[in-house]
Amino acid sequence: MNALVVDTLRKVRHESDYVFCNPKTKERMADVKTAFKTACRRAKIRDLRFHDLRHTAATYMVTGGIDLVTVSEILGHADIKMTMRYAHPTPENRRKAVNVLAAVFSKASQIEDKPISRKDLTPSISAN
Repeated sequence: MNALVVDTLRKVRHESDYVFCNPKTKERMADVKTAFKTACRRAKIRDLRFHDLRHTAATYMVTGGIDLVTVSEILGHADIKMTMRYAHPTPENRRKAVNVLAAVFSKASQIEDKPISRKDLTPSISAN
């Protein structure tokens, strides 16, 4: 969990040991989907499934520049192919990708009187 989630959970007033509990019995909910549907109905949100939140999170992480391997680990996928189904490409990300390439080639072409080599175009990887 990130700090925002922890802070939000601390602010929620509970009368139970559970985050998602039956308001009458204070026991844990067997299925969060029912509460989610109720919350969506009260908020007048239509056509949103609980599982859609995973797709949205993956898309935002990828849009924010997080690599697919990390997103896959966070989502708990055994196979990165599943993560690729979650991470929906956006026109903005495609634009960013080609602009990164343009910046690399522009930098390499600014080196005067020196032929461009593979080393100029290959990112260096630093050891941590």
